[in-house]
Amino acid sequence: GKSNFLELFSEIFYYLELFHLSSVSESEKRGDNIGFEIEYILFLKKEIAHELGVIVNDNAYFHIRIIKKLKGFPEFPEFPEFSLKELNAQSEFDRIDNNTHHLLPTKVIAYTSGQNELLSNPYYKLKYYYFKDIESKNQKLDLIENHRLFFLDYSTNFSLFVANMLLANPQKLGYLKSILKINDLQAFRITLNTEDLFKSVIPFNDSLAKKLKKLKQCATSWIEKKVGKNNLLILDFLVNDATKEAFEYHFNSAFELFQCFYELEIFNLYLVNKKTRDLMLRVHKTYNFIDEMP
Repeated sequence: GKSNFLELFSEIFYYLELFHLSSVSESEKRGDNIGFEIEYILFLKKEIAHELGVIVNDNAYFHIRIIKKLKGFPEFPEFPEFSLKELNAQSEFDRIDNNTHHLLPTKVIAYTSGQNELLSNPYYKLKYYYFKDIESKNQKLDLIENHRLFFLDYSTNFSLFVANMLLANPQKLGYLKSILKINDLQAFRITLNTEDLFKSVIPFNDSLAKKLKKLKQCATSWIEKKVGKNNLLILDFLVNDATKEAFEYHFNSAFELFQCFYELEIFNLYLVNKKTRDLMLRVHKTYNFIDEMP
């Protein structure tokens, strides 16, 4: 039964992520085909708590409770501070109506060694929603850039490997090297087709521009050249101590660098024609999305 639980878990956070995307319609946010009640303990910084209207003197654990009935929108009651020693089930919950995305985990990461479409589909489908939200003129970039759901498969292995080899802490990196029987990363290349990007066919915002600037500043060399109809930006990285120092300066952690790669990979959905992209947002959850990934 664990697969069913993990599929349900993914469906719940998939729905909650959709609920906070600006490009999702009111009917989709209502989610009449799903109902649940979920509780968990979440650590929040005091600044975030203040945004939620809860005044605390320091960072604290919060008891989060989310109720979603089959009809209607989710409710976000919460219990301000939680004692790890005792959960008081009789405590009254105060309803939170604004900035509720702060009540969700910052990362929900899934991995499967085989083909489990019911588990992976919510994560693949979200990529289409992320792309749609980036296309939107009214997107809330803080939600897009801090998206929570990640699915790790063969397509993310390169990003995971490079990010960890550059920025993982020595203890974790030593473990990774011993498992993979490798010594180090010597070099890698990133190639971006900017032909449509700079023509604004693909949405290009300040955040993306900053990410590309950071990668250029970390690169050993980069060049733009015309190849047929494509305008390629090619960044080459010869990995040495200076390269690692540059990445440490521009990216706070291995995960931040991985997230940058993950977001750039979402732009590959531009290779899927718009008609198919729109269709992917409407098909049944059992449809195998991996067949439509570029």
